[in-house]
Amino acid sequence: MGKKFAAVLVVLVMLTVPLFSRNIFEIGLGLSGIYEGNPNESMDQLMEGMAAGTNWLIGVEGAVRLAVVNITALAMPNDVADNSLTLMSTIGLSLPVINDFLYADIGTGLRTNFEFPNDGESSVNGRYVSQTNFVQTVNSSPIHFRTALNFLFGKASLAIAYYWESQATVQTVQDLGGWAKLFQPGEMANIGISLRISLF
Repeated sequence: MGKKFAAVLVVLVMLTVPLFSRNIFEIGLGLSGIYEGNPNESMDQLMEGMAAGTNWLIGVEGAVRLAVVNITALAMPNDVADNSLTLMSTIGLSLPVINDFLYADIGTGLRTNFEFPNDGESSVNGRYVSQTNFVQTVNSSPIHFRTALNFLFGKASLAIAYYWESQATVQTVQDLGGWAKLFQPGEMANIGISLRISLF
């Protein structure tokens, strides 16, 4: 059974390579300008906010793609506290709009907050590192959805991404009726403009 599944998977991957044109495997690294907004902003508020430089942060973005499966990680400063950062990790699909030029990404992921105080113990999502573990960190991280347009220019790409955060976490969606929170707006709705270089 395992060998049959592996054979089918290999055939599917081989069939998608000519369809999506790009290399089957890619690792990219880049810089992002991040606008910090919220889901309740009107269009006028959004445009006004984007015009203010104080609402923008500089982040570092990494991406790994295998065929149409795309994983991105965006690390940016967290202005809630000094010496802190936010990690937006997303898994999704990268689909062609115009082969070798324009691709659309859709996916979902988690927001994880880290604090590194000068004095005292570091924390993850408000819990001291010594008092939490990986599973608890995943369970307490808010869920977000990411959509993006990627413009390819050889080894370089320019991406415009939108991160919409829900009120749900991995833990709350397991509770009775918790799925409803997945579609209720949370604290953040960030717009990212990133320039990425393909390393492989």
